Amino acid sequence: MGEPLSPEETARRAPLWVALSDLFLDTEIQAVHYEGILKAARSGGFEPNEVIGILNEEVAPVLGFNLMQIAGEWAMFDPDWVVSRVSARLATKPARHLLKLRRWPELERVLKGDSIEQVLAAEGGRKTPNAHLVWWVLAAALIAVVAWHL
Repeated sequence: MGEPLSPEETARRAPLWVALSDLFLDTEIQAVHYEGILKAARSGGFEPNEVIGILNEEVAPVLGFNLMQIAGEWAMFDPDWVVSRVSARLATKPARHLLKLRRWPELERVLKGDSIEQVLAAEGGRKTPNAHLVWWVLAAALIAVVAWHL
C-alpha cells in the first residue's frame, strides 16, 4: 500500500503532474509542453532525475492508458482530475508501472539544459514519444492471448 503525500508535497508536485500530463496527449509534443514542464520543475525545486522519476512512477501509471487508446484525449486533461487521480493512486498503490520501462530522451535532454528548439529539430516531428510503445503492448497482448489458447 502506498503512502499519501502531505498536503504541502502534493501542492509542490501538482503543477509538475499537470505539466507532465501533456506528454500523454494524443498530439505532437511541442515547445510549449517542454516549457511548461521546465517551469513546473524549476518552481517546485525538482532535479532532472526527480522529474523523470515522477513521470515514470506517478504520472505514467495514471495517464499511460491514453497512449494506448485508438482515440485518446488530445486537447488536455483537466488539471484537478490529474491531481486527484495521481494523489489517489499514490495513496493506494506502490509507484510501479510498465511505462517505467520507457525512456524519455527528449525530455531528459531539455531538463539537462539542451535548447528546446534543438531537441524538437532532432525529434523529426514524431507524434508522441510513446507511439512505438503501443505496438509493443499490442504485440505482447496478442502473444499472451495466443499462448493462453494453446
